[in-house]
Amino acid sequence: MVKPACALLFALTLLQGCPDPSGDPDAAVDASVLPDGAVDSPCGRMCSHFRGLECAEGEDFYDSDKPGPVDVPNTTCEEFCETQMDLGVDLNTTCATKAPTCEEIEAYRAMMDCK
Repeated sequence: MVKPACALLFALTLLQGCPDPSGDPDAAVDASVLPDGAVDSPCGRMCSHFRGLECAEGEDFYDSDKPGPVDVPNTTCEEFCETQMDLGVDLNTTCATKAPTCEEIEAYRAMMDCK
């Protein structure tokens, strides 16, 4: 059985090279529309959106590359996203944030123009 976190890792690593059509991915948003504790960054906005939709992609998960008890979440969606982006993986956060359902995240992430 594949754990949701493993599926997320697999899906996100497949997305290397997908272009981000956002124009300005670091454009600030009105902080009043962000959920409590949300980070105003591309990853923060995307992960907050995923959590708002109650998607597994927004949940904390266990990363075996980090210390800690097995199967105890030790990485946030934001941390994973930032790490992937630092490695050059384009997660197309702008389009992913516009997905209306969990099932449509990957379809939106693959869009070249999601305006």
